Amino acid sequence: METRQSRNYMERLRRQLRFSNRLYVEPQGSSGGLALWWDETVNLSIFSFDRFFFDGCCSVAGSDTSWHFTFVYGEPNIQLRRPMWTRVMEMRRHTSTPWLLMGDLNLVGDSTDKRGKRPPTMLDRTILHELISVCSLREIGFKGLVFTWTNRRHGEENVRERLDRALMNDSWHRMFPKAQLFHCTRMGSDHSPLLLSLQAIPETRRKRFRYELKWQMQTGYSDAILQGWSTDKTGSPLFYLMSKLHNLKKTLQTWSRNVPKRPQEEIDKLQKELDALQHNQSSISTIEQEENLIKKINTLWAQEEAHWFQRARANWINFGDKNSRYFHAVATRRRQNNHIFQLKDDTGRILDKEDTILNYVYSHFKQAYSSQHSPNYNLIADLI
Repeated sequence: METRQSRNYMERLRRQLRFSNRLYVEPQGSSGGLALWWDETVNLSIFSFDRFFFDGCCSVAGSDTSWHFTFVYGEPNIQLRRPMWTRVMEMRRHTSTPWLLMGDLNLVGDSTDKRGKRPPTMLDRTILHELISVCSLREIGFKGLVFTWTNRRHGEENVRERLDRALMNDSWHRMFPKAQLFHCTRMGSDHSPLLLSLQAIPETRRKRFRYELKWQMQTGYSDAILQGWSTDKTGSPLFYLMSKLHNLKKTLQTWSRNVPKRPQEEIDKLQKELDALQHNQSSISTIEQEENLIKKINTLWAQEEAHWFQRARANWINFGDKNSRYFHAVATRRRQNNHIFQLKDDTGRILDKEDTILNYVYSHFKQAYSSQHSPNYNLIADLI
């Protein structure tokens, strides 16, 4: 990272963040300066470095797998960019080992990488395209902000560019096929921090609304239905119906937040109370309490059974016994059945890796739906 700070300041920050190893290049005046920090979970060997890059080899502690890296701060002076990038290309142009190049390249690839004022320079575009071509690199797909740098000016003076990138060769991609790059939110800098995850980070998907059968056994359910179905919208019959359904969904979502998600904890608590009552001498009051507890437990059992019944899609069971483990097992097995663990390709080869399966399925349907042959409409008409 470009520090623009003295070594003493960076050392205080490093100790606060608990990185055990470091390497610095001092800034020149109020610009430049590089810092590289790492901890004991990785092993780094630095081959060379200067005020524009760190070049070396990285491996995870306890692993035999290693790869080369070049962390870059691109030359900001447009007149001096060509010599700097020529050095980088000469270092790695013939390498076949896994290689990652990442950092502030100070290069704008094309017009989609810039907003405001003048378009990208031809020199920037040429250098970036040469770098990718000569070193056989490709970009790691990113998520987050499109532009990673801004001049932080207002109105028409505002300029935004994508200067920060992560490039990889094929060997590195085969080593980390699920790598993802994130453009994080800018805070104290005019650049967005880059976060590179070597393993795919699952996307947090918006939870889909599901109607729960167990809600029908809850107090206040009928009132929520009546409130949600009431609407004063006007319009066509279809619009009126859609408005009612939308309003009902919102009402049920709000109401269900106060409904216990899983009643098992409450069942366990009530069963302990029931057990304590049944150990006491029977009286009219304790018998009434016992009957009330049994009624509550039966209601909660019915809710728990309905929860797993709905997920198991077992239409051939009609809320018969209190065997929620069965419904849970059926739902779990259905999830497993919906997952493809292996596929056999056209040559009979077994594919068992997720990315290989995805590529094969994509290629299969791409070929199936991009046929150049015209359909035989006469044959179709005869079949009809």
